[in-house]
Amino acid sequence: MGYGLNLGTISLMVSVSVGTFTKSILIEIAERRGYLTESGITVEEILVPSSPSAFEMLERSEIDVLITSPDNVLAYRYLRQNPLGRKLDARILGAIDHGLGLSLCYAPALDSAPMTFGVDVPTSGFAFVGYELLAQQGIEYGSYSVEALGSTPKRGVALVGSNIDSTILNAGNEIKAISQGSRKIADVSAIGPYIGSVFSTVGAPAKIVVQLQEIINQVITEILSGRHAPLIVEIAKQNLALTDEHAIAHYSIMIDPVHGLVPAGDIDQMSLQTLIDLRNKYLPTNELDEVMADIGALVRTK
Repeated sequence: MGYGLNLGTISLMVSVSVGTFTKSILIEIAERRGYLTESGITVEEILVPSSPSAFEMLERSEIDVLITSPDNVLAYRYLRQNPLGRKLDARILGAIDHGLGLSLCYAPALDSAPMTFGVDVPTSGFAFVGYELLAQQGIEYGSYSVEALGSTPKRGVALVGSNIDSTILNAGNEIKAISQGSRKIADVSAIGPYIGSVFSTVGAPAKIVVQLQEIINQVITEILSGRHAPLIVEIAKQNLALTDEHAIAHYSIMIDPVHGLVPAGDIDQMSLQTLIDLRNKYLPTNELDEVMADIGALVRTK
């Protein structure tokens, strides 16, 4: 967090650093509409390379809050053998979306069962969704090779180029891949209620971070009521490199009640249970048995 004094207006602006894997459309809307300035907040978005480095940055206070998968929060809070090798006081401030079109996609012209599946990392929440959607197609876990390729955009490029047979894509990347010949086979709604991304901190959030999250909740409420559509399309074209048609399709997903934004940041226990069940199925552990009893500490309540 940083502070800047504007001597012309005698107003104190507080800077909040947000770790993101891609630039946030929601934060940009809050900025362009003046909600951040009105609240005395400036936001610095810091692109993080991986979840381990992101949670280390949270732990060292190099970022104030992180936009990430709730599965990551569960892993770093409850599992001894997470990528950092230690448990953190990782917390969820609120939900952002239901996965934004998280889908299993096949490479162009693939006419057989996939032999390769691309993931960010093999033990991530997105990877578990992919394993389960493949299993629902009758393709057993272990019958294909798993290739760690990193970020969603990178996996999309690999899929379209047929360097892998299948992967899991979302947030506009699935729309782009399908337009280039890939096929959508199934999406996360076939598994059950799901939360795709959340605001997370390590330790109790600072008051200004809570204020930022409340502003984003306001933006989400406005979007779901039909506001900001042209601006969303403009930002999606710019940030996600989408065409007009594809940006409109992405906007439609954002307002979809199954796949889109989550009203008021609410975290429901059924969606958390989906995450727990997937992780326990593909990487069994009894360390997540305490999640529901610990939910008051895990999830910030209003």
